[in-house]
Order: sequence, then structure tokens, then C-alpha cells
Amino acid sequence: MTTRSSDDERWMAAAIEESRKGFPAPNPNVGCVVVRDGAVIGRGHHEEAGCAHAEAVALEQAGPNARGSTLYATLEPCNHHGRTPPCTQAILASGVQRVVIAAPDPNPIAQGGAERLRAEGVEVAEGVLREDAEQANPVYSFRFRTGRPFVLLKMGVTLDGLIADSRGANRWITGEQARHRAHELRAKMGCVLVGARTAEWDNPQLTVRAFPKRHQPLRVIVAPHSHLRPTLTLFTDSSAPTVWFSPPDAKPPGPHVSAVSLPEEDGKVAPAAILSELASKGVIGVLVEGGAVTAAQFLEAGLVDEIELHVAPKVLGRGTQWLQGSGFQLDEAIQVEWIETRAIGEDLLVRARVVN
Repeated sequence: MTTRSSDDERWMAAAIEESRKGFPAPNPNVGCVVVRDGAVIGRGHHEEAGCAHAEAVALEQAGPNARGSTLYATLEPCNHHGRTPPCTQAILASGVQRVVIAAPDPNPIAQGGAERLRAEGVEVAEGVLREDAEQANPVYSFRFRTGRPFVLLKMGVTLDGLIADSRGANRWITGEQARHRAHELRAKMGCVLVGARTAEWDNPQLTVRAFPKRHQPLRVIVAPHSHLRPTLTLFTDSSAPTVWFSPPDAKPPGPHVSAVSLPEEDGKVAPAAILSELASKGVIGVLVEGGAVTAAQFLEAGLVDEIELHVAPKVLGRGTQWLQGSGFQLDEAIQVEWIETRAIGEDLLVRARVVN
């Protein structure tokens, strides 16, 4: 039986803070610190999919001083060769004496790291600040706990809940900092989804441009009844892959576009079927960015896990409401718990967790 030192929680807390950095979707957020003689000699996080994992970054920083040290990782070190070699291999080669893990890896492909390290004679302790580590890695944890991607609904709205004026104009409702936040959410989730109207009317790019990003998010258009024009930016811009949930006879307008036809229920493609298809493509989180009909479909299907509104200090009085669906009676209303409310530049950020 392995024992825990009195400092384990202290150093694991440092690793959890490190894990909050980076945008590695569809991989997990992981942080790592290497400690020797009461001091951190290496720290790292998983910046992006395809980049070095947190353990490898921290061990490279520690160098030969890693021999005989203790390594703290927020997630069980991977034991398989994906885009990068297994972290267990780097740990064993470094001569680390003890490994402390916060949470087991829920992904069956990546599991087995703790067992492998023990088999090679490394002391392993598990479960240190597990809940905190999983809360810092919510999208990945949710995907493997529930079997479907985490869904975040984000909308930029006026104070009276509109996303466009009476002429359809919507650029820009929110300010620059709110738009930067939208790019962060795209990077965090790794997949951004819009409906046919948003794709046609707004002609968005749906990429991360506010800061350097090696891998762009998967872009998704839900347009099963629309033969979208091939000149849409989502079709002509090949900087990111695009999935088009399309009519059965649709032809992909570019090599970066895949057209997927799904069965319909009552003339609609069920959001659950969309999420199932995206999960099969490795998606762990979906950012629904619009429009009002698509947002309502996911909410009414009970498949929105978190809502984030960016509320602008503007009132229009008439225009497009941010939700356009069947709606609910008062006694059936969707209930939410407040997560956060704060200023974001000139706008107000409101985050809520859906609880029913």
C-alpha cells in the first residue's frame, strides 16, 4: 500500500493550476509538477493536441535532476502511443522515484499508466485532490462519464435578449473582449456548431483567430434541408475541418468538408443523433453558437449542460430573440444554477449550469 506525504496536496494543487492552461481538446487538460528536495524543478501542461504532454514537458524542464524525484500529475499518465509517445515511457526513462496521481484516466484507450509504473517499481499514490482535478477538466471528464460530448450554449445578446435587430443586423452586438472570449471557448471545446440560418446569413468563419492556435476546432453546420451555397466561408476556408449535417444528396464542396446525412424524426435531425455522430469522430465538447432555432432544439432536447450569455449594454426593442422554439410552460421551465456573473469589457458575462 502506498502512502501520502503531508505535502502531496500542496504540490497537486500546483499541478491543477498548471492544468488550467492550454487548449488541448479533444485531449484532456493535464498539469504536472516535478518536485525534489521540497522545490519544483519542472512544471508543464498539455498545450494542444499533438504537442508534448504535461509530464513530458515537466520532465524535460527538470532534466537529469528528475532522477529520484516525485512527479505530480492531475490525470493518470497515458500508457499508449497516440500522436505522442506514452507518458509512462518518459517517466520510467527519467528515473522518477514516486508518482502521485489525482484522477484515473476515464478513457479506456489511455488507461493502465498507474499499473505499468507500479509493475516497473515506481511508487504510485492515487486520488490526491481527485475532485478538484476533475473539476478543472470538466469537458473531458463529462465525455467519458456520460458517453456524449459536453454541450455549452453561448450567445451574445442585448439587454432585452435579442441577437439581431429587426433588419437581421448583428455585428457587433457585443464588444471586443466578449468576442475574444468566444474564441477561447472555441479552442476549449474543440468543436463549434451552428444551424443553417447562421451559416447562410452570418457567413461566419468559426475559427480561433484571437490568439495563435495550431489546431483549429471542428466546425459543424446543422442544415439537413438546405443545399448551402458553395461560396460560404465554412466551405471555402480550408483552415479548419467542417462537418455538414446535410441533405442525403449533398456533395461536399471541398476536401476539408464532410457531408453526413442522419435519419430524421418529425422532419428534424435529433440533437442526440448529432452528438452521437460527433462523439464517434472523437469530439469531447460542442460549443453551440447559434442560431436561435438550433439553440432551442438542443435546450428542448435536454442536451445543453451549460449556458453562457454575453449581455451587451444595448436595448433594441424589436428583433430576433435568442431562443426560437416550442418553449415551456412555467411549471416545466428549464432550471439553472448560477456559476458566474462578471464584467467582460463593456459587456456582462453570465454563466449558468443546466440542472434539469
